[in-house]
Amino acid sequence: DEDVPIGFEVYRISNKATGDLEYVGNFKCGNGSPCTLWHLANCFESDDGRKLFIDGSVSIVPLDRKWHEVKTEDHELQRFTIDLDSGKATSEVLLGRTSTEGFEFPGINPRFHMHRNEFIFALGNPLAETNCSVVKLNTATGESARLAGLRANESPMEPLFLPRPGAAEGD
Repeated sequence: DEDVPIGFEVYRISNKATGDLEYVGNFKCGNGSPCTLWHLANCFESDDGRKLFIDGSVSIVPLDRKWHEVKTEDHELQRFTIDLDSGKATSEVLLGRTSTEGFEFPGINPRFHMHRNEFIFALGNPLAETNCSVVKLNTATGESARLAGLRANESPMEPLFLPRPGAAEGD
């Protein structure tokens, strides 16, 4: 559907033992611009299970351009909300392309996947020859910060999370 920027096919696991899936529906996100969802940071559901949330790195694809023409541009972080009751999906920008950080290869501590998580980490300006960094985004407040400490000619990779030996749960 050319009038819809992005859509989601949703399935639920109908039988955990066999892994069988049950089709739930196609949810079209009518707000926002046409886009490509490149990398997921996290997906989770509301406490009542009636809404699904998808946080991911997105590049905007103007209708007169193809995805491969914009794949090198800075991405923004968007949250897509799928409302299972209304049959609709919406999107909101958590960190835009106009920020100085850029936002690519987002991630969270994998122990918190599929749960609401306040912080998302990503690479800032990964395509730049200099000034690439790690960016920390607070999804509750929208505040972002570059993590300092890189020396000249150093460039970070995708964020990885390692448990601290002897750490308390959630640390």
